[in-house]
Amino acid sequence: MKTSIEIPLAGLKNILTGLGKVAPKRPRLPVPQRVKVTRDREGHVTMTTTDLDTYLTANLPDTEAGDPFTILISFTALKQCVDKAGKTGCVIVRTDDTINAILETPVGEWHREPVISADEWPGAPCLDGDAVALPEGLKANILAGFSFASDDPARQILNGVFVDVTEPTNHHVVACNGRVLFTSNSFTINAQESFIVPTHPFVAWKEFAKDGEWSVRSRAASKGSDRPLIQVRSQNWVFTSHQPEGTYPNWRQIMPDKDGWKTRLFVYPAQLSLLVAGLPDNDVLNHGVGLAISKNQAVPSLGDVTTLVQPSDRSYDKIATPAKEGVGRVEGDAPEHPYWLNRKYLLAALALDCDRLHITDENSPIWFTDDGHRRRVVVSLLRVL
Repeated sequence: MKTSIEIPLAGLKNILTGLGKVAPKRPRLPVPQRVKVTRDREGHVTMTTTDLDTYLTANLPDTEAGDPFTILISFTALKQCVDKAGKTGCVIVRTDDTINAILETPVGEWHREPVISADEWPGAPCLDGDAVALPEGLKANILAGFSFASDDPARQILNGVFVDVTEPTNHHVVACNGRVLFTSNSFTINAQESFIVPTHPFVAWKEFAKDGEWSVRSRAASKGSDRPLIQVRSQNWVFTSHQPEGTYPNWRQIMPDKDGWKTRLFVYPAQLSLLVAGLPDNDVLNHGVGLAISKNQAVPSLGDVTTLVQPSDRSYDKIATPAKEGVGRVEGDAPEHPYWLNRKYLLAALALDCDRLHITDENSPIWFTDDGHRRRVVVSLLRVL
């Protein structure tokens, strides 16, 4: 029986980077300090790490076939070994008469540690049923939603992106932190229950986003002690974790009437983003920026003029956008006062190509939409001056 696994160094550093987003930084127990390396009966090799709440498995391509074998090895030692070993050759993980677990590089033995039985490894939660394939557009909207989800540990139900399938023909992606709400629709998936993709460094990792189509399995909380689970699978990764517990807020009740606006501003997102990003940020708490909207009556052929208002220590500075290079066109009534909002949410909405800004009144949030109203970003106002 072959009690060793040869792992090609090519691409292994990137795999360990992904596993490191789940592996605990300062584990107190011996098992979470390890990564589980497994070769199954078909010869497929996987690596798994866990922080006892989230499980992450990577499929390793181009490995040698052999007998089924599992070994636990120090994650830190494996990462250091790969960092020093270069990009060619293999790392060998093996046992020495079931007493020691050994790491070998092309230049010799690198690390030796006492074997921990694979039976000590905690079993990952099992999710039954068929996986639901997520279209590329839906995956992109989930990734965009992380910019608007809450990171407040006291509001765990908002610590993720909600995929709402309660309307049979019009499913939604929703993210909210209490001050900004993001929604996207125009898709349907073959899911029977709504689910939450939790905010996690691995799920937002660009390499995971690029690893082919995603599919999802989810399980709601039972009446017993089971917590809701979710599993997101790509071509080479399997991410399994718990969903935030609770009922997601009724986000529809705060959505503005799409025809209820009094002022609508058509903007060029790239141009306006450059202007906003170039303003100094003196408001360290709310990162406020004011948007004063006025119609250019003197030179109507040049379109409408908008003015960005930047807060300073005692008053505010006005930065007018050139009429011939104006960032927007106003439709409806021009408001009397600047409308102040968090520039981070403004920039996030513009990054989604939301090129329409709607204002109802000074007591209501403003909202952004894209050209087909497929995406909406609703932003609470800081103040109106």
